[in-house]
This record gives sequence, structure tokens and C-alpha cells, in this order.
Amino acid sequence: MSPRRNKPPPKKKDSPVEDKFEAQLQERGITGYVRQAKFIPKRKFAADFYFPDLKLCVEIDGGTYLANSGHTSGAGYESDRSRDCVAILNGILTVRYTTKMVNSQAAVAHLEALIAAGYLPLGSGS
Repeated sequence: MSPRRNKPPPKKKDSPVEDKFEAQLQERGITGYVRQAKFIPKRKFAADFYFPDLKLCVEIDGGTYLANSGHTSGAGYESDRSRDCVAILNGILTVRYTTKMVNSQAAVAHLEALIAAGYLPLGSGS
């Protein structure tokens, strides 16, 4: 019998709404992000968009109106909030946008306003 090997988890595929959000970022000249970035050492989760200089994680929570969405199921919702708390403990702010917010461009407008307002990373002082 050969030893069992742990397979790495399958890489998350980019979603169409994430692609749309990235196109909106590019249209507005917003740069400095990494997609699907592992942003906390020794943790497996990845951010949809991570701005390392701002210590800002952006999550696009698709499927929020679907009954079986990972973001709205009890376990999925709790997992997302737990992850947000771990991020805060590491000085990283997470902002979450829905598909509807991306489609209406409210998400990119909010992010642009956050950056224009001089958002400071958590723990950096004022």
C-alpha cells in the first residue's frame, strides 16, 4: 500500500463578477492590488483582492441572493466573519461587496472614495 499524499486544494477560479470588478478598478486607474492573495502568514485563505500597501482586503460576495450560497449559509457566513476577525487582528481591514454593488459600480465608487479619503491601514495612527 502506498502512502496517502495530501493533495493541495483546487485553486479557486476567478468569478465573472470579480473579473468585472477588476475591469472597473482598471478603468479608474486603481492599482496596487493582488488577486487571490494569501494575505496572512500561516493561513490558507486568500483575498479576492488584496492591497498590501493599504493592508486592505476586498471580498466580492457573489450569490448573496442564492439559497445555497457559501456566503449566506450559516457555516459560510460564520467562516467569513471569523476570517475578517483574523484579518483585523493582523492589522488588515476587510471590506465586502455584493454582486449587485459591483454591477451598479457602487463597490468601485466606495473603494475609490475610501482611498481618496486617505484611508490609513489599521494600527498606523492618524
